Amino acid sequence: MGNRLTETTVGGTTNYVYDNANRLTSVGGAPYTWSHNGNLLSGGTYTYAYDHANPVSLRSRGERTSATWGIMHVDAAQSAL
Repeated sequence: MGNRLTETTVGGTTNYVYDNANRLTSVGGAPYTWSHNGNLLSGGTYTYAYDHANPVSLRSRGERTSATWGIMHVDAAQSAL
């Protein structure tokens, strides 16, 4: 199986673009960016932050921030994390 290149629904067609490492670089024209060690930094409308051990520690979308530590998940409309 390969990577999905397009998806067509009643809402239209979405194009998917990948880099040489098979990481998404664009979905429907929205850029996806990656860190030097392979962590997703932004994708679509979300941005991500990582701690020193690399698990996601923050996910943001506008004023909404989600924070995760191990198995605990905190979701706040506006967070001063």
